[in-house]
Amino acid sequence: MDANNYLDLMVEFVNDDNRNVMMLKGKWGVGKTFLWKELLENKKKELKYNCVSYVSLFGVADVQGIIDQTFYKAKYISHAGIRNLSRDAYRLAIKSGYANKAKELTKELEYTAIQDYLICIDDLERRNKSLKLESVLGTISYLVVENKCKVILIVNEDFLGEDKKELDTYREKVVDYDIEYHPTVRHNASIVFETDFLDKYLPVLEKVSLNNIRMLKLAKTGISYFDKFIHRLEPNLKNDIILHIILISFFYYIKDYGVDIKSLKALAHSGLLSKEGVSDEYRKAWQAGYSYAEYDKFIIAYLTKGFFDIEQFTEHVSALNQREQNSKIREKLWGILKLYNGNFQPNLEELEKELLQFIDDNIGHLNISELGDLLALMEGVGLKINRKEIVELYISGQIQSCNSIETLKHLTTLTADPKLLSNLNDKMSTLKGPYGIKTLVSKISEKQSWNRHDEEALDSFSEEDYYKWMLEENDQDLLPNLNAFIQFANPSSGHDRLSSIGTKMFKALDRIAEISKYNRFRIESLVNLDRYRLKQDI
Repeated sequence: MDANNYLDLMVEFVNDDNRNVMMLKGKWGVGKTFLWKELLENKKKELKYNCVSYVSLFGVADVQGIIDQTFYKAKYISHAGIRNLSRDAYRLAIKSGYANKAKELTKELEYTAIQDYLICIDDLERRNKSLKLESVLGTISYLVVENKCKVILIVNEDFLGEDKKELDTYREKVVDYDIEYHPTVRHNASIVFETDFLDKYLPVLEKVSLNNIRMLKLAKTGISYFDKFIHRLEPNLKNDIILHIILISFFYYIKDYGVDIKSLKALAHSGLLSKEGVSDEYRKAWQAGYSYAEYDKFIIAYLTKGFFDIEQFTEHVSALNQREQNSKIREKLWGILKLYNGNFQPNLEELEKELLQFIDDNIGHLNISELGDLLALMEGVGLKINRKEIVELYISGQIQSCNSIETLKHLTTLTADPKLLSNLNDKMSTLKGPYGIKTLVSKISEKQSWNRHDEEALDSFSEEDYYKWMLEENDQDLLPNLNAFIQFANPSSGHDRLSSIGTKMFKALDRIAEISKYNRFRIESLVNLDRYRLKQDI
């Protein structure tokens, strides 16, 4: 039912002389209190009551607490606005010469002053345990019968516990009208999000029936926080990350759904199967439209710890973004190549124009193999191109953007130009400089993670480089860092490049051990290489 229909029902109740107490039921966070505020804001001209008051029972321990709130929070509704009534009463007490007794006077007047009020009593299930449900209902009955008030009682019956039975017992004696408030996902999401956002993500919210305003606001907070890191990403990638923020936030905050966010990666990597078939937990996640992505670990860290490794996240999504850009560029190239492989139309001039323009716009996004294939095609169909000029333009761009020593080494085989070769060697030296052995080993030891470029840089150093570095290094964290680092890079790691790095480092350490018994004892007791040596080396 539309929210306006609920408001119409509430107006009808308020203006009905034969009904006095409405129970507005619904789950936490769906906007029951918000609906009360909408009633006062949008329907005040249609209400026959001018005096209204909102009471939250959260933590209230006695009946006097209900009366106090009803009195002190009372407001007068007029076409000009809403005015606080208790403030006016206090001023009147001062003008009457009761400055020192104003508080006591208003206390005495509270019960009699609350006349013909429209009162909203909220959070019945959150009251202090010392305040009995029977006392709350008795107070409501008193306000209705003796003081001619009308009451809207807001409650989440799911959390009443044992009070649910008592409420059912007294319901017919106190409550005249029940409404189950279940707003649409679209309505509540529109309270939190802009229309443009809803156009993209409403189907996701509806799939998991997420109409909890608090949860929607928490998801929005997460999206806003991540936006500064993802706002420049390709639209498809950015949308996927936002989708995952929404779903993981839903799993995290809505415990009843039954998906533990800490197990999401395990579910994805375990094949998602139990002996009985697909696990219930995975089925629920899948039905919500979720599938695991590596960036999820950063979203999970944000939700559970309040922070995450921004550098690693940025590096990871940047690589994904590059992949997304490359994918779009390849789609564009395939579209151009349809001129060649689609039919027998005489379109060679158009093909030449499109391919040359494509190279000008996108040459930096192609890998070496793709560029070679493209040039071979152009030459094969008889297009006149300057291969040397295009290759050197490509190399110049890679010198600026590429951080892979392996790729840069390969590029040195494609040109004889002295300036380009010098620039390539300078770039490789630069990569070994700021990302030298010490920096890389410290980074990997501290963060317990690395990337492909780190591996390439470390593998580009020789045994002699490792030997000189370890022998000359004065940092007192050298041995602890080595002990942590060789857990990843060692001869028995099972990974070709990591094994190569570990082998060179182990040989360098063996040479250092030969210098003195002191060094040997240090290495044996503090680094313990034998755990990681290959069997044939022991």
